[in-house]
Amino acid sequence: MSDIVDNAGKMSVPLVSVCVPVYNVQDFIEECAESLFGARMADKCEFIFVDDCGNDSSVDKLKSVIGRHDGIDAKIIRHEKNQGLAGARNTGIKNARGLYIAHADSDDSVRPDFIETLYNTAVSTNADLVICEAGQYITDTDAEAFIRDERLKELVLRAQKDGNGFTSGENERIGMIRLLLQHQIPASIWCKFARRSLYEDNKIDWKNGINVGEDVITSVKLLFHSKKTVVIPNELYNYRKFIGFVMKLRRGTFFRQKELEFTEIRKFAGEKGFYDKISDVIELRNAEIKYEFLKNESPLSLRKYDFMRGQKLRVLCEARSDFNKKSTRALVRLIDKNHFFLANMMYFSYRILSSLRKKQVAR
Repeated sequence: MSDIVDNAGKMSVPLVSVCVPVYNVQDFIEECAESLFGARMADKCEFIFVDDCGNDSSVDKLKSVIGRHDGIDAKIIRHEKNQGLAGARNTGIKNARGLYIAHADSDDSVRPDFIETLYNTAVSTNADLVICEAGQYITDTDAEAFIRDERLKELVLRAQKDGNGFTSGENERIGMIRLLLQHQIPASIWCKFARRSLYEDNKIDWKNGINVGEDVITSVKLLFHSKKTVVIPNELYNYRKFIGFVMKLRRGTFFRQKELEFTEIRKFAGEKGFYDKISDVIELRNAEIKYEFLKNESPLSLRKYDFMRGQKLRVLCEARSDFNKKSTRALVRLIDKNHFFLANMMYFSYRILSSLRKKQVAR
């Protein structure tokens, strides 16, 4: 694909728009911006930083980095008031002019070939969507063991090997969505490189107010509408496991946000007529979130175990060492044998003993 230039020989339309939300990341924003501006093909990109009204020195530091790179097309768009992560991402894509759109989080960084590899792959394969891997990306191996679909995994491996990706076949697109919901391919938006027209033609944006799991919703929509998706094994993005906004949410708030995420995915899948093909994966993920919410309760919680058993999650919980205590295993055996009266007696006895121990410690 040839560059688009104006009469003066300068690029009138950037090849790639890189969108970056910025909120209270003063310790990381300089490293992030330097990695983006130093990446190959950075001179053919525009970089859109969305200032979501943080209260630290992030923007001042960002301006300093931009000032050191005269040849870079970078701009900062400031919200009048905080709109959250979803709102910041929407502002980025609404102001993008590039033929393709990439994303980065402001506490992460990218590899030098991040832009170049994704762009060249998209052009050479005529893909609407390219998905890469990230360094330090954590996969949920327990969930994979529980619901792994080896046929779909093999499909990904073949697509990576021959470079042809996935075509517009509905079964393949739904298969990709299943893999994403199983976390067998990255769900985060910063691993997705897409034509801008894919967003615009299908009116894909982020749901305002959903700031946890918002990437998953958007990724499902991109995968569904993409006529050709290519998955490459290259680790092009440096993910930082950072205790930031999402991790600091109260458990109740986090749980409500995840409920909104799953509600939105169900709604979209229902409207497009493929909910029945992914309902088992969605419900498993939804159940896992609910279990995590209950997890901080007493390990002997009957309510937690009953929920877990009903959602077929026992194998996950055992793999995560939640059933190491002898008393817990004894309780589980009683429940499995339908000795509910004895189980309840044991449970309430345990709760009384725990309460007495806490009082003794407090003294």
